[in-house]
Amino acid sequence: MSAEQLLYAMGDIRGTFIREAAPVAAAPRRRRRLWAAALAACLCLVLLIARTRPAAPMGTEPPAAGDTLPADRDALPGPGASGGEDLPAGCPLFPGEISQPLLYWQGTAYAWDRVGAPGRPAGEPPETIGQWTELSPLAGVTAEETSEDLWLYADIGPVSGTVYADPEDHPGVLYVLMTTEWFEEEWVRFVADERLLTPVFFYGGQLYYLDPCYPPRNAVSELPEGYEPAGMLVFPSDHDFDRLPDRDLVITLCPEYPGNTLYVHPDGNGILYVEYQKHWSGGCETLYVPATPTPQPW
Repeated sequence: MSAEQLLYAMGDIRGTFIREAAPVAAAPRRRRRLWAAALAACLCLVLLIARTRPAAPMGTEPPAAGDTLPADRDALPGPGASGGEDLPAGCPLFPGEISQPLLYWQGTAYAWDRVGAPGRPAGEPPETIGQWTELSPLAGVTAEETSEDLWLYADIGPVSGTVYADPEDHPGVLYVLMTTEWFEEEWVRFVADERLLTPVFFYGGQLYYLDPCYPPRNAVSELPEGYEPAGMLVFPSDHDFDRLPDRDLVITLCPEYPGNTLYVHPDGNGILYVEYQKHWSGGCETLYVPATPTPQPW
């Protein structure tokens, strides 16, 4: 493989960078050294990204959305999580080898989602936490395979906390009032239902799913012909993001969509479109994001 092909394989690199970086016969020795250093840095970055993919215990099937964390930055646990500071790009999300801890309860694996409840300050519980049931303190933390109730499958040092659940109304969510080496008595959200980890809204008696990535990868610049406005998406009236919506036009989790228009086709072809405002330093552009009755891949 040539140097130019290798650089293209490493990512979306502009042609001007390739022409400057690719060695030529007349290039001075200093430029060749700079090219080699840049290539080594790219290889290191790829290895780091591959290393930080989450792991799961053998023989278990964690939630499909648990292969990565949501894109909202305050969801990432780390030294600055309670203070709202971002983790440096490319850093492992957790200090141990198990990059996304799993909490087991009643035979189900709940994946670490975020420090704090959606729509609340980092580290804060949902407003309804007073109605949740205290299960018991965490049974412990282990880096070995486990499925025992209230054991945390992780490699993040000493951990303690108390687990809360509302099995009747929130079967896919647990909250833990947790203390670790990098924060003390913060509320951590664990999720077993993949639908609560992706933008989902209710319309016409069923749930519709949007691209879980931000910005959405499948947005189009023009609305297909025949689609008509059906109303604007809104957050749940009680801001309960731990519950799936059950009223038309209510959407969970994603702050980019409420207030934007939903478009439907009179023939009902199974795909809806949601207006999306893409902002950048030079201005704003209106796009349209398809919504499907089945979850979209991460």
